[in-house]
Amino acid sequence: MTQTAAEPRDADAPPPTSPTRADRTDGLVAGLVALAVGLAGASLVAAVVKVDGPFVSVGNRFIDSTPRWVKERAIDLFGTNDKRALLTGVAVVLVLLAIGAGRLARRRLGAALAGVGVVGVVGAVAAATRTGSQGLDWLPPVIGALGAAAVLWFLSRRPRVRTTDAVAPTFESPLTHDRRRFLIQAGAYG
Repeated sequence: MTQTAAEPRDADAPPPTSPTRADRTDGLVAGLVALAVGLAGASLVAAVVKVDGPFVSVGNRFIDSTPRWVKERAIDLFGTNDKRALLTGVAVVLVLLAIGAGRLARRRLGAALAGVGVVGVVGAVAAATRTGSQGLDWLPPVIGALGAAAVLWFLSRRPRVRTTDAVAPTFESPLTHDRRRFLIQAGAYG
């Protein structure tokens, strides 16, 4: 039986949940912190194994696969700043994907982590298949995606039920329990 607006809600049933402004903001911050950690980790690995970082690798792969007329149009439009414009576009896409993953993680953590994994695989394939790629070019995007997924998981964990003998259950989550705690954790990663 479905419940209509006129029917009273069961007193023991949990209240309906909808994302609050704090949930959306926390998801946004969690996604951006995860992106920052992922890019930092990937850049560190790239420096250690002496390959291009995933940001540059994806940009170069995009340039390699772009039709000549599009490249010429970009040069006409942006002049000598065409590569800078491309990397800015890649950054905007990554930021939008990170915000989306962070917000999605509040409702469906598994789907958000899968999205981070897909971005990591796309980065690894782009790095490994570009012209002049080396043997370990795939490694930085994979490590970056793993780091981003770990941070997103940590900042977006589901509430845990905590009970005591004399008190009703309470719920804890790094995002909803204490905003100060969440911001400290996010700052520790970022």
